[in-house]
Amino acid sequence: MVASIAERPLAFPQWTPEDPVRRALASRFPYAVFFDVEPERVVVMAIAHSSRRPGYWGGRVKPPDRTHKNEEDP
Repeated sequence: MVASIAERPLAFPQWTPEDPVRRALASRFPYAVFFDVEPERVVVMAIAHSSRRPGYWGGRVKPPDRTHKNEEDP
């Protein structure tokens, strides 16, 4: 599943229509991977059990900063 996310991250649905976080469901186990797609990387926000306390992890995640600077810039 991780390879699928890395190869085609935009193929997975958004968690909610107004949230950029996406969700990939594991095929064998009741788990979901929640991740954000940034210009140069995919950031995993949570790996959560899909039947227990949905969305509990949401308060732990800061909204992504969409204004990326080049780390070499002062």
